[in-house]
Order: sequence, then structure tokens, then C-alpha cells
Amino acid sequence: MNDIITEIFGSYAVAFLIVYAAALPLNGVVIRELFSAALLCLADADVQTLSPAVYKISLILSALLIVKKELKFTEFTKLSVNFIIICLAIFGLEYLRSNFTGITDEWGFVLSGSVPAVFSLAYETGKRFSAEKLSYRVAFVTDKGECVFRGFLDTGNRLYEKGEPVIVVSRAAAERAGLKADASIFVKTVAGVKALPSCRATYRIYYDKNKHKLYSTPVVISDKIGFGQDVLLHGEMADAVQKEDKCLKYSKDSKSL
Repeated sequence: MNDIITEIFGSYAVAFLIVYAAALPLNGVVIRELFSAALLCLADADVQTLSPAVYKISLILSALLIVKKELKFTEFTKLSVNFIIICLAIFGLEYLRSNFTGITDEWGFVLSGSVPAVFSLAYETGKRFSAEKLSYRVAFVTDKGECVFRGFLDTGNRLYEKGEPVIVVSRAAAERAGLKADASIFVKTVAGVKALPSCRATYRIYYDKNKHKLYSTPVVISDKIGFGQDVLLHGEMADAVQKEDKCLKYSKDSKSL
């Protein structure tokens, strides 16, 4: 009885870790991943009345499709590739364990679970490193001086207003910086096209300890901004803020305050 419970618990734990790790880039919902893991466990069941291959493939596809409520084709492709890579790595590790080591089957679940765990750790480490690399100090110029925030260079931000790049500021940051909306800009969101409050702001982006560039561009104010930052910079600003010798037409170089 204990062996059966261990088998069920171990299989489910490994299945959940696989789904969790594969879905990390998609920001999947845990409750969906738990249900998905249950389907993966059922996929290993021996069902005599159905074609084993059809049964297994159907449940695996169902498990992947329910990870996220609205799953785009590119997201599904990324999820599937991650899933296959992790499963192949587990298969290889299990092959080595059973044929070239004296490790017993009881430790098989631990070794199998270590693969998605390492995958998750590597992804989170890389994500944190990338976030730090693309993070900048952003200081809004106000009548009372500067109001400094953490900014993230979002290469996916391609929002323009009359040819000018638009940055995104959280509502809390906008209130602190004294930004007051006097217009609106239509932005495409997950829920559809939405008009967000906007205004023009003057701000500095520091690309070194004391060196910065001065900008004046439209700003949209959003309740949800992501990346754990206060400001999302425009993707077009990549070269301008990372290289001292480049400057966009709507910015001015400045060495210090």
C-alpha cells in the first residue's frame, strides 16, 4: 500500500514540476498546472479499450492546452518545446540511472524532479539577470526637483503617438511624480483596445552612475505594468540609453545634473 501511495505521489509531483517549469515563460496559473499534472499522470495509465498512442497523445495535448486560459500559437509552441526538452532530459537521466548507476528506483522520482527544478532555477536566474541588465534609473523632472523610479527597457514596447515613442508609468509612480493626465492614448491590451490616460513628461534616463539623457515624450498611465518596475521604457530607446554616442532626435545628452 505504501509503495502505491509513493508511486502516485511521486509521479504527480514530477508531472507538476514538469508543467510548472515548461510554463514559466507563459506565467501560467498554478491551479491550472495542478490539473494539467493530473492529466499527465492519467496519460501513463494502461487503458486497454483505446489505442495507447492516441490516448497518451490526447491527454498530453489536453494537459498543455489547459495551462493557460488564452493560449496563443506561439505560446503553445514554446510550451511544447520546453515540455519536450524537459521530458527528454528526464528520459536520459533515468536511462543513465538505471543502466550505469546503483541508484534504486526509490530515488528515481527525486532525480526526475531535479530536472524541471534545475530548468526553473536556470530560467529564473536568467530572467533576473536580464531584468537587471535592462533596468535603468528614470528621474522625472518636477518643480520640486527629481522623482526617481526603477525603469525597465521593454523591447516589446512599440507604442507610438504621432511618431513619438510612448513610455508606460504605473499609477502609483505617476502620482508620486505629479503627472496629471490631460489626454488619452489607445493601447492594445489582452482585453482589447483600451484608452489609457496620458500626458507629456520630461524625464532623465541614467545609463551610468552620473550620465543620463533628457527626454520629453508622451506617457501613458497604467494600473498594471509588470516586470516589477515603475516605468516601462520604449523599445526604440535601446541604443540611445545604452550607448553614449547615440542620441534620438527627441532627446538631449547631459553628463550630470
